Amino acid sequence: MEWEKTIYTDGSSEFVSGVDGVTKDPSCLDICYLGMGQPIVIRIRVISGAPINDIYIRLDANGEIIRKKMKKGEVKKGFQYYYVVVISLTKQLKYRFIIYANTVKYYTQIGVLDNDICEMYDFKVLFDYKMPEWVINSVFYQIVPDRFAKNDKDKSSVGEKVKYYLNWDETPMSYEEGKCRDYYGGTLDGICGKIKYLSELGINAVYLTPIFEALSSHRYDTIDYDNVDAMLGGNKALERLTRKIHDNGMKIILDAVINHTSSEHRWFKEATLHCNSSTDEGGGKREYYYIDKSGKYLSWNGLPEYPKLNYRSNHLREEIYGNDNSFLKKWTNYPYEIDGWRIDSAAEIGDSFDYELKHEVWKEIVDNLCKNKNSIYLVGEYWNDASRFLQGNMWHATMNYAGCARPIRLLIGDRDILDEQVGRNYNVLNSEKSFGVDNFRKMIMDFYAKIPWTMHCLQFNIIDSHDCYRLHNNCSIPRFRILEAIMIQYMLPGVPCIYYGDEREIKGDIDSPEGIRYPMNWGKSNAEMFAFYQNLNRLRRNDNAFSYGGFTFLDAFVNDKVQEDILVMVRFTIDKMIMFACSFCEKKVNVNIDFESILREKIKNVEILFASREDSYVLENSTISLSLDSDDYYMFRISI
Repeated sequence: MEWEKTIYTDGSSEFVSGVDGVTKDPSCLDICYLGMGQPIVIRIRVISGAPINDIYIRLDANGEIIRKKMKKGEVKKGFQYYYVVVISLTKQLKYRFIIYANTVKYYTQIGVLDNDICEMYDFKVLFDYKMPEWVINSVFYQIVPDRFAKNDKDKSSVGEKVKYYLNWDETPMSYEEGKCRDYYGGTLDGICGKIKYLSELGINAVYLTPIFEALSSHRYDTIDYDNVDAMLGGNKALERLTRKIHDNGMKIILDAVINHTSSEHRWFKEATLHCNSSTDEGGGKREYYYIDKSGKYLSWNGLPEYPKLNYRSNHLREEIYGNDNSFLKKWTNYPYEIDGWRIDSAAEIGDSFDYELKHEVWKEIVDNLCKNKNSIYLVGEYWNDASRFLQGNMWHATMNYAGCARPIRLLIGDRDILDEQVGRNYNVLNSEKSFGVDNFRKMIMDFYAKIPWTMHCLQFNIIDSHDCYRLHNNCSIPRFRILEAIMIQYMLPGVPCIYYGDEREIKGDIDSPEGIRYPMNWGKSNAEMFAFYQNLNRLRRNDNAFSYGGFTFLDAFVNDKVQEDILVMVRFTIDKMIMFACSFCEKKVNVNIDFESILREKIKNVEILFASREDSYVLENSTISLSLDSDDYYMFRISI
């Protein structure tokens, strides 16, 4: 074992804590609340006996670079710890380690390197940061309300906007046919009736796509921010739903579309009155949009039915998040008391061709909402690198396409869903061999290495969503790869979210957006997949290695050579590990997985949590030997 591979630190209280040892917030599991200006201890560990002369920490404190020599501390479980005491007068402290041995090594969140690299990969500690601690042990379930469940007792309003009212067992209409005006009649009271089902599945947090008045069945074209769509049951139905969810020990977040509105929104109708008039006869709402005197306006994605909101308007900011009864505050307050928001098109809010206000606007949103409700959870939609929004002063999480859905899908042979969003090239599939385990590891590490460790724990990890087709509907992906993809999702730092019906392998197609949102197949159960998710959810909620444990990839060896087509992932604490392994080799291989980089003591016990077969591992000291065929996978709990 190369000693460099045993170097490790992260942001948990094992490695970052207050000097007095009492700064740990008991409600935050193993995460320290650190106050700005208080002394803290930063630790790093390496295998005992490593040929190290000195370790220095290099701090970036608001642009001032400081180097401090670290002191040797205790030896614990075979690892030598080094520590240093520092004080930060900024809300984010960035640092890296310089290790002097026979050569110089640099250690950042991206790993151990021979050369120095840019500061975006530095370790980062947040100060005076109050995280929504309830999120850490959550398993989310995403619901499209129109497609989830009806309540036959609730005769919801069917207005003129409904062009097509479909039977529950009918196939969704294509966009050309229905223009997203095809409805199935799912309601919020229908969701209320399925809370027991969700609880049995192991769900403790629910995410609803938009529920506010709109023309389309997907409701991303908001007409009225003040009212839940009457077809879903109205405001009273939301009140009933949030009460029942909270009474059952669950949380709920809603979807906010605040980058644009519908062209049918009253604000836009007022704004476009008499556009060529010298006076503002649009009721003062013209400043809410980008409208010129000729009536031309800026819209989302160039689609005229989605006029873009203009956050240069202070009045608009007050309406959306500033006032006590603003849109984003109203629904977090009594009697609804939702627990958070997923924000649609979050990276576009506040920007236009000649202005970039998104960072200013987002800091104001966070400041207003967190003061109103300090446990609120804010998830921003962005398909690419969201690291600039995840530094502790804007979003808590991104809807994690870049660091979860995209790399997982590419790994198992699916196409890149980002390119599909841009080009809708439905005929090109990826080869899992062309992507490979190494590229997967790099893509994952690059995502997490750019954000503070505290933010790792909050990421909203998905595979499927209302915007990308269900993985199990792609017939070219073998079933065992689907199961592996789900287990990888649960292994990654952050919280998993199941897209409604995945636990029942709901029907759908991969050739259109409408094929993503079939009605829930209540008449057809899938006991095997339900039990698979149920067991994963129980494990995820009850084992703290998933909540705040360290995360790393390990190598698998064949005859002392690294086998690059074997994926090994580990979540670990000081006394246990969860390990997942699967093979992308073309033939059966016998591999050794050595835990010496994170484990220096004899393994006490190995428990198989999930396995394609149960009779092919051998334990010897700190090494597990596995016989892996191309369709084999294992998840172990390992006691130290």
